[in-house]
Amino acid sequence: MTKNPQRTAYFGGMIQCDQTPSDTSTLKLSAINANIRTSAWHVWRKANLPGNREAQTYLLQDNCGKAQRIILKNRNRQVIDALIRGPIFAASPVRLSNSIMILRREYGVEIETHIFSANDGSGGVFGIYELISRVKPIDRAPASKVAA
Repeated sequence: MTKNPQRTAYFGGMIQCDQTPSDTSTLKLSAINANIRTSAWHVWRKANLPGNREAQTYLLQDNCGKAQRIILKNRNRQVIDALIRGPIFAASPVRLSNSIMILRREYGVEIETHIFSANDGSGGVFGIYELISRVKPIDRAPASKVAA
C-alpha cells in the first residue's frame, strides 16, 4: 500500500527582528513531522480547553529574544494555555481560529498552522496549531489593562 505524501502549510510568517506582525499570510509547503499529528491535543468542545479564564500575565519572547508582557483572559487565555501544553487540533464547533488570529495579530505570538489532508477520500483538510514563541505565565494580572 502506497501512502500519500503529506504536506503542511504555514500561515502567518515568522516575525523578523524589529518587525510587527502583518495581516498578510504566506504559505510555505514542507514535509510534515508525523509526530505533531499524533501528539496534538484534540479539542472537540469548549470543556476540553483549560478551565481558567481569569486574567493572567505572560512573558512572551520572540525569535529575536525580545521579551514583552501580555495580559490575557477568557478564551484567549484558554487557547494560549492549551498551546503551552503542546500542539492542538480543534474541531470546527470550538472555533479557536479567532483567538489564534488575535494572539498573532494583536500580541505578536508566533503560531504555526499545519494543514493535513483528511486521507479519507473526502478531499477535506484539517489543521493543527503549534506554538512557536516562548510563552510562560509569570504572575496574576492587575485589574487594569486586561484584554478579553
